[in-house]
Amino acid sequence: MPGHELVNVYDELLSFQEVQHLNPLDASIRFLPDLLFGVFLNIMTGLLVHKLPVMPLATTAAVFSAMSPLIMAVIDPTKSYWLAEFWAMLLLPSSADIVFTVATVIITNAFPPSTQALAGAVFNAISQLGTSLGIAIMAAISSSVSASASAAAPSGIGGEGTSADILLPGFRAVFWSCFGLGMGAVIFGAWALRGLGRIASGAGTEG
Repeated sequence: MPGHELVNVYDELLSFQEVQHLNPLDASIRFLPDLLFGVFLNIMTGLLVHKLPVMPLATTAAVFSAMSPLIMAVIDPTKSYWLAEFWAMLLLPSSADIVFTVATVIITNAFPPSTQALAGAVFNAISQLGTSLGIAIMAAISSSVSASASAAAPSGIGGEGTSADILLPGFRAVFWSCFGLGMGAVIFGAWALRGLGRIASGAGTEG
């Protein structure tokens, strides 16, 4: 899931710059809700993770995170940022700041104290590998869809459509793919975490 979020961040940033033609500073400012709400979620997760059942906590957070690419997939980029993109930014950190934290605690608690650091490191390495693979796959999807849009675009200056007309379908395809992956993670998480109770303040999970 954190990999899914980082892929989404990457494509949202490109969408702001390449489709809406924002400069890097303006595009970065639009991610402030993601940053600020992410800090809030990190604090609340640390305070509440041992008090709430694992499965509903993780799946609810995953659902909210999956809504971010769904919003980006259907928005009109000419409309106000506050109408839709703001809410996409606000929902974006739910995955990394809740699900990733819960998963890390569960995995490390499954091992004896002497190997917990190693288990956490391996989990993080696999997550980063998944992120790299996800970015590569989504870039291929975006390029393929944009190439098809370019071929189908009405002839204009230089025989091609505008940059936004060509790139936007590719970004939409990526956002739909991220949404599908996010909902797949929700279903898999609900199945994999079934039967788990709260994360104990010491080690393991309570039934």
